[in-house]
Amino acid sequence: MKNFYLSASLFSFCIVITTAASAQVTVTEDDMPAPGTTYVLQESTPDPTADYAATGEGMVWDYSELDSNLEIEIPYSDIAEAPALAQLTFNNEWTNGDYSCSMFGLGEFPDLSASGLELPLEMGDLYNYFQTSDGSYNIAGFSINLQGVDLPIEYSDIDEMHPLPLNYGDVISSTSAYALDVPSVFSYSTEGAREGSVDGWGTLKLPNGAEHEVLRVTTTISKSDVFTQEGGEGFPFEYELTLYQWLGDGGVPYLEVSAVFGTAFQVRYQGDAPSGEIDGIANVEQSSFHIYPNPVVNGSDLTIADLDTKWMVRDAAGKIVAEGTSKTISTQGWTAGAYFVSTTSLETGLMSVPTICIVK
Repeated sequence: MKNFYLSASLFSFCIVITTAASAQVTVTEDDMPAPGTTYVLQESTPDPTADYAATGEGMVWDYSELDSNLEIEIPYSDIAEAPALAQLTFNNEWTNGDYSCSMFGLGEFPDLSASGLELPLEMGDLYNYFQTSDGSYNIAGFSINLQGVDLPIEYSDIDEMHPLPLNYGDVISSTSAYALDVPSVFSYSTEGAREGSVDGWGTLKLPNGAEHEVLRVTTTISKSDVFTQEGGEGFPFEYELTLYQWLGDGGVPYLEVSAVFGTAFQVRYQGDAPSGEIDGIANVEQSSFHIYPNPVVNGSDLTIADLDTKWMVRDAAGKIVAEGTSKTISTQGWTAGAYFVSTTSLETGLMSVPTICIVK
């Protein structure tokens, strides 16, 4: 459910001192991802000293020195090529017009295995279904392959990602929700909210001399999820993610930075790797790590599988409740609920993607 409105707030932060030579742009429906197009993204090493939050009017964001550890291809396909069952839901304007979509693309289901919660069935590709409707760019639902069958899931509250057209000063305020229920196996429900704004405009510089006129969008995404295995109790997950996106006429963001608790853990940019080469250094790629047991009984110890790391534990509000370098973490005195455990490599200084730990 959307609630977009305009903001008169102006920001004056800048990354470099420069004379604004760029022109303010507007992002329209024609600038969104195009069906039949594959976008090439590079995953870069987050710089702990970079101020990714810096923004303003007439900015020059110089990220021309970004490296590449991994190249990713993101294809978007015409809705007519979607799985047959999904077309009945997302390509059916006559009887299901609110969920009519123009394209779909690969998505990711939350990684529950990192939290010790294993799904008791085989899962295949997940596809998100996109639409431009009622002045916004939306995800109307998804399909997920379970035991070889593509199951379409409508969002009960469609996820409006941002308004269209998109202009400097626009405010983003929307909610979303869906529920996935596999009888006699498991259920998964989520409610989310997006709050943010188009807080800057200017020129974005990327490797290999690429320059783009962009709008900068900052969005905070809050999620409240519940996973329940058949016959068991529900495990709640509450978390918050901040996205910094630089949008222009490139379909997907030219640059996207994901951060939690003010720390960037993923940086992706569109285009070729520096000098057409990828570093290929395995130990700088970020990944989830494993802690066990999970869930854990209050007062028991958690064990971290990784070596040569320092760790930090935050509660759902972001407050640090413990940190250290040992292989075990005591949960003595913790209240029941969800906690976020992240590690930082002592060798590379890179932060891991936070893993959710459940304390009973």
